[in-house]
Amino acid sequence: LAFLNKDGSDSMFGEPPEWGAAIVLSLWAAYRYSGERRLLEDGYESMCRYARYLDGRRLEDGMLDHGLGDWYDIGPKPVGEAQLTSRKLTGTCTYFQLLTTLATIAATLGKDGEASRWNARAAEIKQIVNTKLFDAGRNIYDRGSMTALAMPLAMGIVPEDRRDPVLANLIADIRGHGDHVTAGDVGFHYVVRALMDNGRGDVLQDILTRTDSPSYGAQLERGATALTEAWDANPTKSQNHFMLGHAETWFYAGLAGLRVDLSRQGPARIGIAPQIVP
Repeated sequence: LAFLNKDGSDSMFGEPPEWGAAIVLSLWAAYRYSGERRLLEDGYESMCRYARYLDGRRLEDGMLDHGLGDWYDIGPKPVGEAQLTSRKLTGTCTYFQLLTTLATIAATLGKDGEASRWNARAAEIKQIVNTKLFDAGRNIYDRGSMTALAMPLAMGIVPEDRRDPVLANLIADIRGHGDHVTAGDVGFHYVVRALMDNGRGDVLQDILTRTDSPSYGAQLERGATALTEAWDANPTKSQNHFMLGHAETWFYAGLAGLRVDLSRQGPARIGIAPQIVP
């Protein structure tokens, strides 16, 4: 009942696309790490149904604007619903990632015609994001938050000739916040990815070694023995929550440089390229 409004309709908790996209993204991740093709075969029709559902929820401007957005980001208000980044940015970028992944899955299953259609839809969404949410004069997306800069970078939405200035703006924002992040549950993963994929492990190291709030170190200082729901280990929030664990991605894939992708062929399945930091 907590996920329904009084009239029986979905509340903002009921159907955020950033969570719902797991029906595609989690199965693809599981396949890449296991090579178990049946995961994709069994899940494909459900993935397609969800993609079509999201397409039906797009607004007149072609974007998605429902759900929680970048849940628990750090802004001037108490944590909760996104403050610094619009739901249009996180929802529509997530839809783009879902579509590109679904196209890859379709191709993997030998459904080349469907793969082409999903890729065409993804290209349309990419164009919408860059037309409606990108400020080319300032090289920022949406409101210029860390999440708004990191998601398009990590997903390949940013035009190639603008990647460096958008990345520079992301790093400048992090430095301007004293090497703290403002991104929440959705966005922090992409902050890690954007920095890791662009060889900026030095910035991640600076973020992860902070001990003042908000940081992992601050959680430890407050006695946390598991990841907390809020960056500041607020005792009124969950004290055992998975959602901010994205730094582990960098420990394995960035710092140690170990990348496994069983969707590839031959030696490309395993990569070893550590990102050395001071």
